[in-house]
Amino acid sequence: KLFAKYPQVLQRYREQGYSYTLDTIGDAGTLASAGHGFSFGRLFSNYENVLHEYLEAITSGSQVRGDGTIAGLFRHEFGHELDTTIRMSMYGDLEKRKSYMSDIRSLYGKFGMSEYATVNEEEMFAEAFAEYESGSDSEFAKAFGELLGRWLK
Repeated sequence: KLFAKYPQVLQRYREQGYSYTLDTIGDAGTLASAGHGFSFGRLFSNYENVLHEYLEAITSGSQVRGDGTIAGLFRHEFGHELDTTIRMSMYGDLEKRKSYMSDIRSLYGKFGMSEYATVNEEEMFAEAFAEYESGSDSEFAKAFGELLGRWLK
């Protein structure tokens, strides 16, 4: 559904030869990562453990609550891919890039933000995207949705 909603990510995947299959070749200690396609850690070979780890992260506030389902991991990683796609579209336009980064930083401290979102702008974007796409009505999700509309014009 996300690839259909944000076709620019799928287009970039096709142009760069990236994979978007769900596999478990990632680091054994990693739940999920994005980079050259999606990779889900070997923890996914035991869904019960993954669910436990993810629910613990949500409960502690280290990751956004979203809709409370494991789909939040996928949304987060897809958020990284959309962030990269948006940044690539700004290549060579320093002022636009500065404005984009400032927009992302403006989300800091909004209700619904996770602890993990404070790591850097990339994680802020991914966490905000996960919260937004979960259908959340948190201040964090709403503010992100307004910015996303502007960025994708």
